[in-house]
Amino acid sequence: MTSTKFEEIMSKPNMLEKDDFKSIKSLNIFYQAGTFKAGNPVFYYIARRYKIGETNGDFLIYHVILTLKPFCSKPFELVVDFTHTCSDNRFRTEFLQKWFVVLPEIACENIHMGATSIIATRGFVSIQNTMTAS
Repeated sequence: MTSTKFEEIMSKPNMLEKDDFKSIKSLNIFYQAGTFKAGNPVFYYIARRYKIGETNGDFLIYHVILTLKPFCSKPFELVVDFTHTCSDNRFRTEFLQKWFVVLPEIACENIHMGATSIIATRGFVSIQNTMTAS
């Protein structure tokens, strides 16, 4: 299944109006905020906000695609925050495979992950942030 096919399937029953899809947006699991020093937009994935069994994975993927769509043809930064995560926040293997199939190839090519992009702490912050929000 390609990204376009996935988008077609998700848009048919008007997914944007479903409460489950609206709740994905309101959880702020994935969002865009600020820019990196080079001017690239910064996207955040907050892993602790994704709950296996509670969060619809297809809606999350669709939300990510829609959020990235206006930016995916240019370089962008991705920050993945694993602070306070546990087994409840893990993706199933088949779900991860789906991410790589349905995300537009151009988006994957334009992700810039710097040294501070993956944050994993256990009760303390030890990573220096080099981003500037605008």
